[in-house]
Amino acid sequence: IPPWRADILHEIDIVEDVAIGYGFDRFKEDIPKALTYGKPLGRYEQYEKARISMIGLGFNEVTTLALSNKEDEFAKLGMREKKVVEIENPISEEYTCLRVHLLPSLLKICRENRHHPLPQKIFEVNHVINDDAKNEMHVAALLVDAKANFTACRSIVEGFTKDLGMEISLERENHPAFIQGRCAAMLCGGKKIGVFGELHPSTILAFELEHPAIAFEINLDR
Repeated sequence: IPPWRADILHEIDIVEDVAIGYGFDRFKEDIPKALTYGKPLGRYEQYEKARISMIGLGFNEVTTLALSNKEDEFAKLGMREKKVVEIENPISEEYTCLRVHLLPSLLKICRENRHHPLPQKIFEVNHVINDDAKNEMHVAALLVDAKANFTACRSIVEGFTKDLGMEISLERENHPAFIQGRCAAMLCGGKKIGVFGELHPSTILAFELEHPAIAFEINLDR
């Protein structure tokens, strides 16, 4: 392979070049002997149910970049740093790694829109990168309002999980991004799938918000 052919990555690229040289018009048409049909994978149907449920609960969907930075992912949430997939040559300090949570992205959106009226209710269903550098689909929601509290957050979580047919149990959780005693972990089938509660004042101030906020984040692939 000539060194200037940087577009050739796999064997099929060579096959394509041969086919072009031979001429696509010289290939005889042949109808496939077997018919196939496609359908969404079960997990993608679950992701769509998650979107429909959150919209039904009065939240607006957002889509954010998969790039983030360690300060937003860990320091501003009061968490210890974990292994992340880092960008080798970042062009901005804002985007130096792949995100491991959706919540920081939602907090940054509300920071940029804090001049808009309350309540602000947003959610996202998207991929994050776990400790093994593999994709996981998460759903996260954020509600900013002067009257936001743990009870309201629990009602949202219970409504959402009921819509998805998930049977969950709750247990006390001490997560640094949330107020102690106003935070809970969600378990499904004995596995921890997420966390919800009232955001800690330090988290709210770190993202330059001006009002109380509640949030949850759930791993849809567990």
